[in-house]
Amino acid sequence: MIKPILSLVGLSLLASFSSAQLLWSGTIDANDPTYNRLLQDGSAPSGVGTAVGYDVQAFYVSATGAYNFESGQSWDGFIFVYANSFNAATPLANYQAGSDDVSDAFSIVAGTFSNKSRTDASHGAGSMVLTANTQYYAVTTSFGNGGTGDYSNGIGGVGTVTAGSPVPEPASLAVLGLGALALIRRRRTSK
Repeated sequence: MIKPILSLVGLSLLASFSSAQLLWSGTIDANDPTYNRLLQDGSAPSGVGTAVGYDVQAFYVSATGAYNFESGQSWDGFIFVYANSFNAATPLANYQAGSDDVSDAFSIVAGTFSNKSRTDASHGAGSMVLTANTQYYAVTTSFGNGGTGDYSNGIGGVGTVTAGSPVPEPASLAVLGLGALALIRRRRTSK
């Protein structure tokens, strides 16, 4: 009983020291998968970026509120945000926001971001409201076919930004536990 309690205390301490920002970098190159990227406002697929390479970073936030996005690039790139899922075959689905010409210095500062409720242009930074424990996907891509280059992205805001998928809430964990117990019981009774 003491070990599980100490493990939980250790995890809590580790979580309290985690950075509130999520920073990641990469390269768009000829080895990346391609798709037909959207226009910045998400209204339609691009006629120019019909087969652009892309990288995807899954993330979630710990608190609902405003978050700032930035992408430092030395080439003509885009960054898009999707909620719940991203599928390159259906890029209009789950679109939340997009930003073109992201080439300013990297500093996580507030700016503008084109999304469903805002249509102002962005150059380097963007800000939008994100919902706690929702799965988001940041898609970094180029303006036109064959565009390649390095990028450094970041998200920061009112809560902690974490890479990957959110941990299920306690109620979901309880349902999973009950399901596992039912499977174990069924297995025992079927022998």
